[in-house]
Amino acid sequence: MEAGTQQVVTGTKLVDETRKSLNQITAASVQITELVEAITKAALEQSDASQSVTQTMTEVATISSKTSAEAAQVSDSFKQLLEVAQTLQESVRQFKVQ
Repeated sequence: MEAGTQQVVTGTKLVDETRKSLNQITAASVQITELVEAITKAALEQSDASQSVTQTMTEVATISSKTSAEAAQVSDSFKQLLEVAQTLQESVRQFKVQ
């Protein structure tokens, strides 16, 4: 009888330890799930930010290209203005002021 009681006590302890272990596993699983969800959310936010940065960089490249073209036009205009000024200067040299 005592052996049977001892087996019941041992079995009860094993069940209790198993229950505690399963509770710990469940808690760890919940924590892992929460971490995975947080990582997923952070990854999505980073993806959105990367897309935004890519779009901004594309816009900057477009603006830079336009600015470069406009700067070339301004440079050409200044060259033409210089030619006109030189032509006028040569024309004025022909006149003598007394």
